Amino acid sequence: MFKIALLIWLMAGVTLAGCFILVTLMLPTAYGHSEMQWVPIAGIVGFLIAMPFSYMIARRIGGRPAH
Repeated sequence: MFKIALLIWLMAGVTLAGCFILVTLMLPTAYGHSEMQWVPIAGIVGFLIAMPFSYMIARRIGGRPAH
């Protein structure tokens, strides 16, 4: 189950990180010229948010029902 969760996390993490970075870049420039410092933060948050989702998906694939 760990291998499946890791593969799902890699795919979902890249997808969510890309979406969060895109949203960060699309925000209006209300923050001044500091929007580029938020890009790595948005990427890291995307990867971290994907962790629990990948675990839940791997449990469903593995046959164990999620709580």
